[in-house]
Amino acid sequence: MANPSMPRMLSSEAPSWDGRAATLRNFLWQVNRLLEMCKITDAVEKLSWLVTYVSIDVREEWMGFAEYIAGDYDAFQTKLAKEFPESQNAQRGSIKQLKKVCKEYKDVDIEEQDRLMCFKRAFQCEANKCLKAPALVSNRELVELFTGALSERFQLALDTKLSIAGATRAVTNPNELRDEDPYDIEEVMQYAVTLATGKTLVRALPS
Repeated sequence: MANPSMPRMLSSEAPSWDGRAATLRNFLWQVNRLLEMCKITDAVEKLSWLVTYVSIDVREEWMGFAEYIAGDYDAFQTKLAKEFPESQNAQRGSIKQLKKVCKEYKDVDIEEQDRLMCFKRAFQCEANKCLKAPALVSNRELVELFTGALSERFQLALDTKLSIAGATRAVTNPNELRDEDPYDIEEVMQYAVTLATGKTLVRALPS
């Protein structure tokens, strides 16, 4: 029997999917969250609610999957991940998305504290995904991408601050520290924030 707590189809509270692979993961999360809150555990009922919130064309397509017919909710979600591989990119991270973030915040200046913090959060989120094994990017590449998005004078001030602080990367074997990759991305971001928030005397170079 349908749980009355679940929002009705097309109601303002109901989750909806626009058909794009990029938004599928969030749609599934919303549906799963509702199912959990409403304490719906039966796999067949879960499937029934899931297809309720998609368009009729998508509903007919999904109801034709073997996993749906078998009433296997977990297998059905795995099937969707295979059918829409792009939906998994947001979870795994990608160099393309990382560069997109950098482009969006290109030339962020040392005086733009709020903009820098937004950039740092977005960059860190994507970077962490890309660093999960197998890593898609190296520490050096992350440092280059992050600093490359800063304005020229911000880059110069940051280089100066890092040099004065001697903030070299922590490695097990000192011989492993390369001249081309001396700074840890986390340290670089933190020093950038410190400069922008005025918590150091070495703040900005003359404009």
